[in-house]
Amino acid sequence: MSSASKIPGKITAGEIKQAFQDHLQSGLGRLERLATKNDLYVALALTVRDRLFQCTVESTYLALAEVAMAERVKQAASDLRASGKTMFAS
Repeated sequence: MSSASKIPGKITAGEIKQAFQDHLQSGLGRLERLATKNDLYVALALTVRDRLFQCTVESTYLALAEVAMAERVKQAASDLRASGKTMFAS
C-alpha cells in the first residue's frame, strides 16, 4: 500500500480553492481583488490549518477504531479459550 493511499479524506484542488475563498470572504470579509497580501496569507493559513486538523482528527479516529477492533478480537479469543470451544469445531 502506498503512503498516499494511507492519507484519510483526500482533498481536491477545487475544495481547497473553495475553502480559501470562504475564509477570505466570510472569515476576513475581503473580496479577492481587494485583498492585501496579508489577507491572502491569512486565508491560506486558515485553509491549511483546517485541512491539517481534519486529517489529524480522521487519523486519530481510524487509529482508535483499529485499537477497539483489536481489543474485541482479543476478548473474543479469550472467551473461546475459556469456554473450551474452537473456531473450527467439527
